[in-house]
Amino acid sequence: MAAACMERVSFLGTGSGSGEGGRRGFSSLVLTTKKGSLVMVDCGEGTQLQMRRTYFQGPPGTKCIPALKMSRVRAVLITHLHGDHCFGLFGLLTTISMQRMRRRLVLVGPTGLEKLVTSVLSVSGNSDEELALRFIELDPTVPHELELELEGEEGKEGLAVHATPLQHSMPALGYILLEKEQPRELDARKAMGMGAKGKELGLLRAGQDVTVNDMLIRSEDVLLPAPRRRMIAVLQDTCGSEEALEFLRQRRRDFDFPVLIHEATHEAALRELSLSWGHSTSEMAGEFAGRCGAQQLVLTHFSPRYSSCPMREFLRSGGEEEEEEEKKKQGEEGQRRCGAGKKEGVSACCAQRI
Repeated sequence: MAAACMERVSFLGTGSGSGEGGRRGFSSLVLTTKKGSLVMVDCGEGTQLQMRRTYFQGPPGTKCIPALKMSRVRAVLITHLHGDHCFGLFGLLTTISMQRMRRRLVLVGPTGLEKLVTSVLSVSGNSDEELALRFIELDPTVPHELELELEGEEGKEGLAVHATPLQHSMPALGYILLEKEQPRELDARKAMGMGAKGKELGLLRAGQDVTVNDMLIRSEDVLLPAPRRRMIAVLQDTCGSEEALEFLRQRRRDFDFPVLIHEATHEAALRELSLSWGHSTSEMAGEFAGRCGAQQLVLTHFSPRYSSCPMREFLRSGGEEEEEEEKKKQGEEGQRRCGAGKKEGVSACCAQRI
């Protein structure tokens, strides 16, 4: 089974659960692998509608390209069972069932997820058996290591997941997704320059030494260095996680850490309010990013009180002036990649390459 290579994160909803769904959408994001498999983290109400409305802009003069197809969803990771993070599952699963998509779909989440999903599907006339669902329920009070097997269009691929306990008003999990070791590529030009060809190139690519014209060619000498593995962390509703911090610090030695996605429900001035609800401020998210060594911080899960507040003011309130211009550039780049506004009814979706 090939190792999955993470390529892009698309944000379908970045609002919190207090009536903000119409503007920012409820919590959901999708990770796209290089082979096109989709791994979803949280599925708030309206998620499947956002998927239908999301397009990437093709080359000039061409049509918008559908960005996210439900038929490619291979796993859904639910952080906790508050409705703004999981009530979109029922519509998504019903649509998948109606489209007769038979590939196995893995649902991961805290204890109670299977009962919630199967109960709703049962009373609404659907069956989880028709969907080929596989449930993985986790105790949200302890960390877990998972291996996701994604059945993509181009074969199976594997992705490692570390589930970490989060401090929140109810049991919750954060997810750290880690690439498995990628195979080393053959430096074909160098190998051919040493006389290897045909079958010999295949053996060298497989890590075997070969002899050509009485000369030994060691595979180690013609294989390129393995690409450095990457990890991304998704820490939704939380006011802290020491376990996640320690895990990320330890893995920084072996992994690049391009993106930390962290909730920021409130501005820094409302720290006490945020803590009382088990949430974080933008300042708390920034502090966590600095402590764990993330290369880039992406904020999400904004309170509806900021629906008319310019993002630069929100960031300033959290002491993030230095990051303002960079975040503005990232937002503009995400809008450019997506076909938002190019077609009537198309919603904006920020897509961030990893």
